[in-house]
Amino acid sequence: MSSIQRDMSLTGQPPKSLNTTQKIATILGLTGLAILLLAGFNIDFPNKVVWLTFALTALTTGIILFAKGAYSGQLEGIKNNGVWFKSISSRGLWAWIAGLSFTG
Repeated sequence: MSSIQRDMSLTGQPPKSLNTTQKIATILGLTGLAILLLAGFNIDFPNKVVWLTFALTALTTGIILFAKGAYSGQLEGIKNNGVWFKSISSRGLWAWIAGLSFTG
């Protein structure tokens, strides 16, 4: 007899906490985002090219570091993590037809 699965997410459970690399990456990415938001509200930065370069570099580095911190301890390859065995994604032929008709 199968158990009822009440979790509706396809991607699995979120991590319980962030490791140090992910925390540093989050701060770095949010710093870059904050600089871009301030520039969007017309805060006058001297030498705008340097600030734009710093903000975009901080965002990119934060994204790459966060991904490295999240996946550094796992095996390489595609992470399906049992998606096809979850009840919400294994609905059969009619679900595929409905999904294709909805998305085109």
